[in-house]
Amino acid sequence: MIGLASLVGAALAASPAIPPRIRADGPRDPAPVSERIATLHEPIVVCIGTSPATLTLSVESSGAVSARATGPGAACLERLFTDWALPEQPGIPTTFVVELAERRGLGNRAGYVGPPPNLATAPSAVTIVDTGLPAHANASLGEPVILGPIEPAELRAVFDGALGSLQRCHEAESNGTVLPIGRVSLKVVIDKAGAVSASTIRASTLGHAGIEACIQNVGKTLVFPASPTGAISIVTMPVLYGP
Repeated sequence: MIGLASLVGAALAASPAIPPRIRADGPRDPAPVSERIATLHEPIVVCIGTSPATLTLSVESSGAVSARATGPGAACLERLFTDWALPEQPGIPTTFVVELAERRGLGNRAGYVGPPPNLATAPSAVTIVDTGLPAHANASLGEPVILGPIEPAELRAVFDGALGSLQRCHEAESNGTVLPIGRVSLKVVIDKAGAVSASTIRASTLGHAGIEACIQNVGKTLVFPASPTGAISIVTMPVLYGP
């Protein structure tokens, strides 16, 4: 299956960037909004996929911003602006309406300017996607953080062997409904014999306790080669769920 990052990357390579259309109703400069959209190009693609979307940002004179989006992935888009604020500017509040534009002839709609997105580095604000995706996503692995003597190739081989179990963690919770996609950081402590003495979830953008508990349990079952030095290893492995 071709991933979302590959599809969008191909589209970007074949077409010049088209910036979002921003309509301002009020005295504020739209430049900060345009910059924010450009900064968030990766999670925006994760949120809306190939669907058009409209984002309305209401900015108070205090600088507080409230977001309302329409279209598939609306809730995901709104979360990207939950903690965002602009400088205080006394006067009339301003409303910005952002139309996420289409890359003509490619069928890919995206309201950002920037390089191809990388799901592995999508910010943690991305938690829920409602884009008509299948009920479960595809599991993959990111780049681990390794403290200790374990060889990276041996570590990767064991985790690669566990991908099927990690995939089933997501599928088992679907129950025919669309589940979150995102990133879960699994931390395992590997003793000198290669057994996992501790398995914990260090961070997660899924917001789904059932999937996270399953991933943690998979971590407990992993068996690695014995330590060549007799020292323990501590590893944080990103588990990614995406299209």
